[in-house]
Formats: sequence, structure tokens, C-alpha cells
Amino acid sequence: MTAPPPDEDRPACKGREALFDLIADLTDHGRSYLRISAAEAEAELRRAKKTCAGCQVQATCLAGAIERGEQYGMWGGELATSF
Repeated sequence: MTAPPPDEDRPACKGREALFDLIADLTDHGRSYLRISAAEAEAELRRAKKTCAGCQVQATCLAGAIERGEQYGMWGGELATSF
């Protein structure tokens, strides 16, 4: 049996897939597609950024997203549309 990775290697978004799926949908389709208000969208973006801010793999996550050419979502605390 393999031991789980240490916490310092675990992304902070692990277990928060629904939040980050919503962010991907926001950056792909926009908030009107999701039928949420601008205030709700901003609140979710702030929540996701806060999650990323405390992540031990934030820099690796962002670098990987840039290398892969990610177009949607939040990676390492940055929206894919900003890099």
C-alpha cells in the first residue's frame, strides 16, 4: 500500500472541485450562461483566489497551466484568461 503524499504537496483546491469547475465555466461561458449575478461571480472568484493564495503548489500549478496553454479556469491564483 502506498502512503498518501505529504500535505505540503497537496493542492489546496483538492476537494474543492465544484468551486474550480464553476470558475472554469465562468471563464469559458461567462456568468450569463451560469445565471449568476456579477456579485455572485465576484464572490466565487475571491473564494477561489483565497484558496490558491495559501497553496503550497501555487507556482507549479501556474507554470504548468501556462505550459499546457490552459484557456479556462483558475491556475495558481490567476485566471487562464490573464496569461
